[in-house]
Amino acid sequence: MARMMSAGDFTGLIEVKSTDEFGQMAHNFNTMTESLKTMLSRVAGHTHHVASTSEELTASAEQTSKATEANRTSHSGSRGQASMEEASPLSQMR
Repeated sequence: MARMMSAGDFTGLIEVKSTDEFGQMAHNFNTMTESLKTMLSRVAGHTHHVASTSEELTASAEQTSKATEANRTSHSGSRGQASMEEASPLSQMR
């Protein structure tokens, strides 16, 4: 049983046939095994959730970066056009 658990297999339980100290120890070992199995299942679920959220955040960051770059490019082109118009002789005549 301990070898199974050390290999990551928490499916086995000890058959409890007595109520003496060894039977109590076996029962407690089974309880511990069930608790570990539940805990590992929860950890796996949380790990999946964290990975999914991380992917969503990465995609959002990429979109924000692209939008920021597009906005920066758009504004730098507008500013350059305005500066050229202000410097031209025709704009001074108006």
